[in-house]
Amino acid sequence: MNISCFFSSFIFLTNVINNYLKNEFTYAMIFFCLFTTSIIFHYSKTFYSNLFDKLSIMMVVCYGGFVYYKKMINVTEMNWIHYVPLFCFCLTIYLYGYGYLTDSYCFVNDCELGNIYHSLLHITSSVGHHAIVMI
Repeated sequence: MNISCFFSSFIFLTNVINNYLKNEFTYAMIFFCLFTTSIIFHYSKTFYSNLFDKLSIMMVVCYGGFVYYKKMINVTEMNWIHYVPLFCFCLTIYLYGYGYLTDSYCFVNDCELGNIYHSLLHITSSVGHHAIVMI
């Protein structure tokens, strides 16, 4: 079991609660799916749990992007909170995508360090999606 990633997955529950309190029930349900698949994957590390986790990730990214877009088309004046989702998204792509291409960050040879970077992805994405809801 991947201890740091397993426990960092629990941060997604804060997104479930925040979205529920903001009456974003679809967003809350999608985050609950992500929390569930992330816990199962980081506990079992099976092919199918990985597949379902990736599907949940894509649902969160797509729906979060949709919500962000809908909120941003009505914004007349930008402030710092509007940039947080973009920064978090870019950091996530960098740590995961660039890390994959260069065998660094989440894909470094040291599994413990890679898991810490992956846990950072959980935190970064959670913060970015919290910012989307707060806009």
